[in-house]
Amino acid sequence: MAGCSKGVATRIQDKFPKALYTHCAAHRLNLCVVKCCSIREISNMMGTADSVVRYFKYSPKRQQYFEECIDAEFNTTGTKEKRTKLKELCRTRWVERHDAFAVFVDFLKPLVVCLDNINSNNGREWNRESRADAYSLLLALQKFSFVVCLIVAREILAITKPLSAQLQGSYTDIARAHRDIDQVKRQVRKNRNDLNKFHTLVYNKACDVARDIGVLQEDMPRTTSHQQHRSNPPYETPKDYYRLVITAPMLDHLHSQLEERFSDTSFSYINEFLNLLPCKVCDFDDLGREKIPAITKLYIDDLPEEYALDMELQAWYLKWKQHPKAKEINTLPKALVALDKATFPNLFVLLQIGATLPVTSATCERSISTLRFLKDELRSTMTNRRLNGLALMFIHRDLTKHLNIDDIVDEFAREHPRRMELVNLLSDDAETV
Repeated sequence: MAGCSKGVATRIQDKFPKALYTHCAAHRLNLCVVKCCSIREISNMMGTADSVVRYFKYSPKRQQYFEECIDAEFNTTGTKEKRTKLKELCRTRWVERHDAFAVFVDFLKPLVVCLDNINSNNGREWNRESRADAYSLLLALQKFSFVVCLIVAREILAITKPLSAQLQGSYTDIARAHRDIDQVKRQVRKNRNDLNKFHTLVYNKACDVARDIGVLQEDMPRTTSHQQHRSNPPYETPKDYYRLVITAPMLDHLHSQLEERFSDTSFSYINEFLNLLPCKVCDFDDLGREKIPAITKLYIDDLPEEYALDMELQAWYLKWKQHPKAKEINTLPKALVALDKATFPNLFVLLQIGATLPVTSATCERSISTLRFLKDELRSTMTNRRLNGLALMFIHRDLTKHLNIDDIVDEFAREHPRRMELVNLLSDDAETV
């Protein structure tokens, strides 16, 4: 789709140069997380966790017994957990994986107790297959390396979780997205620079969780002279080993991917729109076309008074340079509200264009996913006009909830008179209309 020579984006821009290609920020962040979790040890941990989730998900008997173990565990500690099911590791929505890791850690002790009881046939009878699977999963969960990988992945992905959730929601302003992405990049860079401090914090949490499930020894793979299938760095303690093999590579991958996929070149047009914000203007020594050369050249035909742009930029700079509330106007919609269209007609057009640039395609994909609610196997012959109307009503429910259904039925009855009397099925008494 984004090929530089024959891709759809290139073909569209050949005919419509102003149709800027925007790679969905949520997808880019997901790709960063995928690369971050491609380390063999982390991948193995996620495979084990997924096997445990499926072990209980597809057996009501096992799930019921797991809930009993949860009740017994949390009742003994004086607390009661509302959630009783493990979350599956979603393949596409990585924000769901963040929550899945957190839930898995919370239920790790009841999981070990439940699998141990199933393996020993304690409490009820289990078939041979259930006991064999429980034994293999129990051994995997009680490995110290599994616990360390689980806690490290949870802590590192917690950095990107808020941004991932926001990008997969109703996220429209590029200034806010740019600011939040930059904050995540700085946080990852800080933890990578303070690797020893960050790893010590995470490793201590992993040791506490391991002791809680009965893993008392901090073991590690042995060093060999030649190894092809796993990391084999020189180390002195288990803490050093997991720092070199898991924590440092995950932070390195995440940092490099964030820098590459959210680089300044990919935000070239966005950065120029952001230079027009009052919070940025007050930091400049001056504001001229050199701050926005690309968008000035691209949208010159859309400017109503292009010859006056230089004077507008100068006046815009003087207005906000010493303004006490300039730092508060840090988004494009706020800048549009603070701008007088009659005084700054060219800047109004540029800010309006910048405010409509998309950040993600999550909203579009969410609208596509509503088709299964509107057009199923029982209504597969619906015309496009009716389908489009129902889709818009379903997506914009906040605008249609105030409509008067009775008036709509009356209007339909007047425009399409029939011999059969219409009945308002939404009414309590279903009176005839």
